[in-house]
Amino acid sequence: PVSAEDLAALGFAPEASKSLGGSKYPTISVEKIGFQIKSEAGIQAPASFEGIILHEHPMRTFYADKNAGNKPPDCYSVDGATGSVYGACHTCPHRYQAVANAARAQGLKQPAEEWCRDKHAVYVALEPGKPAHLLRVPTMSLSRWQLFIQGLQSQGKHFAQVWTTFSVTTRKNAGGIQYGEVNFLPGKPVALAMLKEMAPQAKMLREAQPAVAQLPESVGSAAQDDDKF
Repeated sequence: PVSAEDLAALGFAPEASKSLGGSKYPTISVEKIGFQIKSEAGIQAPASFEGIILHEHPMRTFYADKNAGNKPPDCYSVDGATGSVYGACHTCPHRYQAVANAARAQGLKQPAEEWCRDKHAVYVALEPGKPAHLLRVPTMSLSRWQLFIQGLQSQGKHFAQVWTTFSVTTRKNAGGIQYGEVNFLPGKPVALAMLKEMAPQAKMLREAQPAVAQLPESVGSAAQDDDKF
């Protein structure tokens, strides 16, 4: 097994996550029954896949119109703390708690306006020597992500130490709309030789500085994927 010292020497030290700012990566989209993996070779649509997580960081997107389609968000945060338009996320009037409180004050059972969605950016190496793919973990899958990370931490493991299997379970929100919930399953350990091969890319990801000016890619609307009220 790869030791914590080996990981630290290769640049996989457990430091605070940082956003990649404007860097662009091939993407993995979450669908209702699986994934769409985009690359120079085309598009694949597997029900599940394996990969090694090299980097991760929180992010947020806000669409004033739930039918925004693939238009850019009205505000976004690439670090989960500062928005591109509305500034500090914890005081933003479009955060979920603020919108929910306003709706309750008006006696509404559901918010009359949209709210900012928490997501998580995960950079996954599907094979050594290739650029990592960017998977944006949807709002309704964040609890699965958190359980996955907590499980690894309880075993003293870094996410780069294991191959992770990604799969999708089809769910329905309170409004009856189907969405895909991402599952993360830790698997076999990653060989030291493979980690050495991926270390330069992992180091670049880890050391990249946040840039609120733009997202890693244009972000598709996910306004339909949660119903928290």
